[in-house]
Amino acid sequence: MTPRKTMSYLAAACSLALILGCQQPAGDMMAEGPPPRPAELDQLNDWAGTWNGTGEMIMHTPKGEQKMTTTGKETAKWVCDNRVLMSEMEYDMGDMGKMTGISIATYDKNSKKFRSYWFDSMGTVGHGEMWKDPSTGMWMMKTKGTDPMSGDATSGKGTVKMLDPNTMEWTFTEYDGWGFNKKVEMKGTSRKM
Repeated sequence: MTPRKTMSYLAAACSLALILGCQQPAGDMMAEGPPPRPAELDQLNDWAGTWNGTGEMIMHTPKGEQKMTTTGKETAKWVCDNRVLMSEMEYDMGDMGKMTGISIATYDKNSKKFRSYWFDSMGTVGHGEMWKDPSTGMWMMKTKGTDPMSGDATSGKGTVKMLDPNTMEWTFTEYDGWGFNKKVEMKGTSRKM
């Protein structure tokens, strides 16, 4: 048998093994439907709505600190059968111009963690974990991402505190990938419209 025929038979056998191995019992998943919505997601209900925000931002650069004031609007709504909270926002970033962004938050029942993802018009892509401190009621988060300008890894941490059903205070600090040098500090207040 030629090497070409041997490879063809081997590829066909591997393909057949994969197809047979991936077969699910007929109808089992269809009859059961999706798993129940995790009750933990209800903890994010306070975040849903349309918010006006004002904030302060300090960028740490080799030339020194640059301070600016930001203002904007964010709308957070439940999507995917109330399993994902999606936020769309637009902020005026002073000299940097307008910034639009999308974030999503959900609960991963397998790891028992809240997960978040962030994308914006500045080229930022990030992901993280969130948890609510039961003693303070404050949300804590830690993130990882990539600096869109340099391509370097970043890490971050932040907080969200609901002062009342219509007011939240938030902070976020972004560091280099090692978590040593501050790149950006932000803090602000958002009020539900």
